[in-house]
Amino acid sequence: MTAKPLPSLPIPYDRRHYRLAMGVTLKQAASQLGVSARQYLRWEKGATPSPGNHRKYSAQLEEWKREIHSA
Repeated sequence: MTAKPLPSLPIPYDRRHYRLAMGVTLKQAASQLGVSARQYLRWEKGATPSPGNHRKYSAQLEEWKREIHSA
């Protein structure tokens, strides 16, 4: 069985932009995914999350992106 490829993540600038545009603090965003604010900040600066967290993080960013662009 082949694992699904991981979704691509936006560039670091956009990762932070989406969060700020939604009015979500770093701590709130991290809490939503069950990780520390420090770990979340690493991802926001360009680090790649583990596969499980990668999918959750990607979904969170995509949801924010849709909300921002539909406003």
